[in-house]
Amino acid sequence: MSDVHRPSMWVGVDVSKKKFDVFVERPDGRGKSKVFSNDADGFAALLAWGRAQGLDWAQCGVCLEATGPYGTALARALHEAGAVVAIENPARIQAYARTLGVRAKTDRVDARLIARYARQHTPRRWTPPSPQQERLHALVSRLDDLIVMHTMERARAQQVHGEALRSVHIILEALQDEMARLREAIQAQIDRDGDLRRNAQLLESIPGLGPETISRVLAYLGAVERFENAGQVVAYSGVNPRLRQSGQRTGASPISKQGSSALRKALYMPALVARRHNPVLRAFCDRLAARGKHPKQVLVAAMRKLLHLIWGVLKSGRPFDPAMGLP
Repeated sequence: MSDVHRPSMWVGVDVSKKKFDVFVERPDGRGKSKVFSNDADGFAALLAWGRAQGLDWAQCGVCLEATGPYGTALARALHEAGAVVAIENPARIQAYARTLGVRAKTDRVDARLIARYARQHTPRRWTPPSPQQERLHALVSRLDDLIVMHTMERARAQQVHGEALRSVHIILEALQDEMARLREAIQAQIDRDGDLRRNAQLLESIPGLGPETISRVLAYLGAVERFENAGQVVAYSGVNPRLRQSGQRTGASPISKQGSSALRKALYMPALVARRHNPVLRAFCDRLAARGKHPKQVLVAAMRKLLHLIWGVLKSGRPFDPAMGLP
């Protein structure tokens, strides 16, 4: 954790929809656990309980697993209380559990495991997104949900007839209207925020990125300042290779898929387009193909390269320059 002091102790939290289990990991390895309701009353009770245990929240680290929306409000409450908050990928904690040979699976055990993981690995600090960023994320995520629903209804239209088909057409029309409204709301949200508008203009300079991809990158990548280098952006998206090696046999390296699935999905089609229309990606992919790389490997590499370009323009504040990436 490079941007803050190392916490004196870690608190592990296993979050579910209605409750969360807490384990306080003390330096001597001992600790205490307690269960709280996952609401504002539970957050207040946790802070009071921690102080009763002698905790100074400003000196504590609190690690949660990434569980979608269930832990966001708790993370924000802990951040406002001064704690160092980390939200870690569940796959990493599961891998850590395997190294320890942990087989028991209870919420209390998970909370203790998370605390031990954080003490040994010092995960990266989480900072809450701005209200503007949160709203953009909510709008883009909702639009993606409706796109999935629209695709499903279009498929149903090929399977039904009569009154059922008329019902499908009604739903399709309603979905199309709401999708159009959301697209307007997303663009308005970007236009009225100076940082989002500036970053969108920078991303527009990269051939292969259209308006919907740009809004998804801004929503799902979040503030680029929290990443120290392009490699961290790639890892966050989950398109970094995962080494598979056993003895003298080395297998193909699949991607880790331990990051943002929404961001990976958002980059798939743009990488295909950019391979044809972006001179840097086209030259890069041609070199890989000439070396005999499988088309799928080339596409994943194109997604990684595209993330490097995205990182480059957002971090530098300068538009894409193809001359900078060509040999």
